[in-house]
Amino acid sequence: MGRLGLSHDILVIKDNHGIHLIDPSIWQIFPRKRKIYLGSANNIKGALTLAESIYAGKWGVSERLGINDCYNTRINDLTKAILENKD
Repeated sequence: MGRLGLSHDILVIKDNHGIHLIDPSIWQIFPRKRKIYLGSANNIKGALTLAESIYAGKWGVSERLGINDCYNTRINDLTKAILENKD
């Protein structure tokens, strides 16, 4: 549950530098926000705390997705592009 009692999903990407929170649909809740990057944490507990501080409400992990090795390079490129353009 997020702000205003709405359900909302965010993407959490784990790499060698930590756990990064990304909200591709951030404009649904924060129309003036310029970037989809929310921040980083050292672990899942920290990521959930960060999400709760931004959106309020209680957050939890709803789904875990693995990455097929053939997509690792593309995922790394996308993650790098997002992190280089954070607020």
